[in-house]
Amino acid sequence: MKTPNNPKTLLIYSILLIILATLLLLALGFYQRTMPEGYFGLRKANKLYEKEQYTDAEVGYRRVIDKATQNFYAHYNLGNSLFKQEKAEDAENAYLQAKKYADSDNKLQQAHLLHNIGNTEYAKGNYAEAARNYRESLLLNPHDDETRYNFVKAMQMLQVAEGQQQEQQQDQQDDEQKEGEQKEQQQQQNDSTQNAEQQEMQQAEESDNDDMDKQTAEQILQALEQDEQQTMENMQRQQGGKTKRVEKDW
Repeated sequence: MKTPNNPKTLLIYSILLIILATLLLLALGFYQRTMPEGYFGLRKANKLYEKEQYTDAEVGYRRVIDKATQNFYAHYNLGNSLFKQEKAEDAENAYLQAKKYADSDNKLQQAHLLHNIGNTEYAKGNYAEAARNYRESLLLNPHDDETRYNFVKAMQMLQVAEGQQQEQQQDQQDDEQKEGEQKEQQQQQNDSTQNAEQQEMQQAEESDNDDMDKQTAEQILQALEQDEQQTMENMQRQQGGKTKRVEKDW
């Protein structure tokens, strides 16, 4: 194709190119204005998520949320990126924020959200809450095999946890009963020892009293014997050494 050399023709071509460029810019601007706020930032963060760059994706989603607070998908995908980083608590908070801006008429959206909340509860060991969320998700989307599998798994883990809790309670009761029996035996042993000590003390006191009585009796007998002996000796001295009185005649 030959380029026109006519100046008028060149001018017309230039004007047409300018008009075309202007129209393209206007169309691009209109396209951007009609896109949801944060659309391009969300796409960029999604690509990072697909590359398993979860930390960078998290940063991208948070930037979108800063500009578009009510963006359901930004909160939802933020929860996914946090869950991949094993931040179950933070992920659940993000899902709960997404729930505020979810489409109440979109059952599939609601089901996926409940499924993911169930995953965070399961990761935290809250199997009852996990099973409840899985069940509600199945009510909205009964044909989701993954949710059904997770529900069964959560129920199994709940039964195991309840069994372990019952065993722990039984062990605690057994330990308390055993401790009570040991305390009772120890108290009985202490009482028996105390009674035995009291009996020994009483017997010792009685023995001491008997010994004292015997000693006292012996001392009294010895004193009586000594008194009797002394009395006899005094009487003998008085009779043997006595002189008769001679009356003088007047």
